[in-house]
Amino acid sequence: MSTTAYAPLISALTNGVTYGVRVFSYGNSVTTGPFTVAVNNTAYTPGQHDNVADAYVCSLGSNAPGVPLNNHGLEVGEPAGSNWNFDPDFNTGVSLGKTFWFTFTPPSTSAYTFTGSVGGNLFTMAVYSAPSAAAMLTGGQTEIGSVDGTTLSNLCLTAGTQYFIQINLDGAYGTTGTPSL
Repeated sequence: MSTTAYAPLISALTNGVTYGVRVFSYGNSVTTGPFTVAVNNTAYTPGQHDNVADAYVCSLGSNAPGVPLNNHGLEVGEPAGSNWNFDPDFNTGVSLGKTFWFTFTPPSTSAYTFTGSVGGNLFTMAVYSAPSAAAMLTGGQTEIGSVDGTTLSNLCLTAGTQYFIQINLDGAYGTTGTPSL
């Protein structure tokens, strides 16, 4: 039996809340048996711009916060782009791994293009609208566009509306890099 942990680090659980655990197998075989869940308060501190509420504020032009994806994970409730082809039941496409958040409020209603980079690694990207960062984690967001690639083009954005841009780097695409948008 393998004791290698493949699950992402999950933070921000609430004391007193009951959580369900879903376990699925990687590979072609079905494995049954006991498993262990370790719950520790390790004083985990998320990396800068790892959480939606700490999204890097973008302006028009190049945005390079200079923060590497070293201590990044994902938050409970983070959405995954609809074009990422991820299905946990069949292990296809990509999964949420190390996410980095940007936020952008367009100065005028127009079509916008988002092009990103993560140190030469492939990644997935999605743009959402939501009334707040908290709404992003509770299903209150609307996906504007997503891509398993580096560019989202011709997204019609409304002036004064806050948008959240999610960069996702999972283990299949690399594990380190410094995001820019």
